[in-house]
Amino acid sequence: MPRILPLLLFVLILFAAACSSDPDIEIPEDIAEMENVAIYPGDAEPKYDITFSKEAVFGDTDEIFISSISGIAVDESGNLFLADNSEAIVHAYDPEGNYRFNIGRRGEGPGEFNSTYQPILHNANLYVLDIQQQRASVFNPSDGSFIQNIRMAGGGQNFSGFPLGFYPLSGDRFLVYYNSMENDGDRYHRKFFPRILDSEGEILQSDIVDFKPGEMFMLQSENSIQITSLPYMGESRYSLTQDEEIIWGFTDRVFLQILSTDGEYKRSIYHSRQNPPLDRTAFLENYEDEAIRNSIRGLGIPDVRQAFLSFIIDSEDRIWIALTTEDMQENEWWVLDKEGEKLAAFMRPASVRLLAAKNGKAYFFEENEVGLQEVVSYRIEFEES
Repeated sequence: MPRILPLLLFVLILFAAACSSDPDIEIPEDIAEMENVAIYPGDAEPKYDITFSKEAVFGDTDEIFISSISGIAVDESGNLFLADNSEAIVHAYDPEGNYRFNIGRRGEGPGEFNSTYQPILHNANLYVLDIQQQRASVFNPSDGSFIQNIRMAGGGQNFSGFPLGFYPLSGDRFLVYYNSMENDGDRYHRKFFPRILDSEGEILQSDIVDFKPGEMFMLQSENSIQITSLPYMGESRYSLTQDEEIIWGFTDRVFLQILSTDGEYKRSIYHSRQNPPLDRTAFLENYEDEAIRNSIRGLGIPDVRQAFLSFIIDSEDRIWIALTTEDMQENEWWVLDKEGEKLAAFMRPASVRLLAAKNGKAYFFEENEVGLQEVVSYRIEFEES
């Protein structure tokens, strides 16, 4: 009972501060009831202008062909490690984009992959997630030599068993995200379940975060059946800060929660940006099969898009978040500081993805003029607006 008055007072102060800067701001009821929420108007001007100067390209050479980029890792010197999932291999480049060597190959032995995802550098080691083999392989990044495998099949009987996300932690622990799928007719619900494992793959902690489940749909045509998430269906997104705090949010609004790896709530960030409208006709035109279009129509297409698509945390714990716009071919990006204040904003084609931002550089997934995949690094500059 003694905590009620301070909590209500805190919420009222936050509400008054937000309304004083923008009288039209609306705070959802569930957010207004929470503690320690930084609230910002969605149309706030950024503090800085941001510019990008192209520096290097990481991609095909005369000897290798990149077919499916599934993640990168960058060390303090700018050396880059690129995972190609289709080829089940990792390619190493120097900071100028010159090819150095490859790591691993397709197979099931030590240092071999069935799939390659999410390379991560931690404590002078390179970790590469293999979803299909449910393990992470560890390499020496200086020469690509294999060190060990870490078992990740710790989801438990009620989970699919496939680790979809992976972060090394201090103390030889690993934060691993598994997924669970449940179906309700043609609709499916996917939920992420984080676990902390030790170096032997044994579960140390579970029930850390209660992620909101995302929705998926079974698309059926005459020739195929696939389960997919449509662009307007929401999903939980997550990342990890340098201080090992979990940041997560559901894509229906710009609302991010920060928790410890023990599941303790720390604080939240909310921007009251309105979700852009969804052009239903243009959306359906993306599907050539009439049976699929009719199935989607039957679901009831909403009037608005999701608020955001994804976000990453850079080496200074800034949050780079990709926001939807009315034009499905273009995304708006915001750069937020660790408290949630908007530092910068810029536009990029929807086909361009930010893979990493580190040491003053941003690394984007792009396609060149002939349609080949590559990673392009840009020097970032912030200037007072």
